[in-house]
Amino acid sequence: MEAKWKLAVRFVMSKLKEYNKIRQRLAERLVGIEKMDRNLLPLLNLRL
Repeated sequence: MEAKWKLAVRFVMSKLKEYNKIRQRLAERLVGIEKMDRNLLPLLNLRL
């Protein structure tokens, strides 16, 4: 029984690590998009 719990915990922890990596990549991409938007606004003569 204890072996099953250890395996389950290992699985959940690996999924959490995977989730956090994806979340970090998404956050980095969103920052990049935000910076692009800021750079494009003056070119389009728009104001926030």
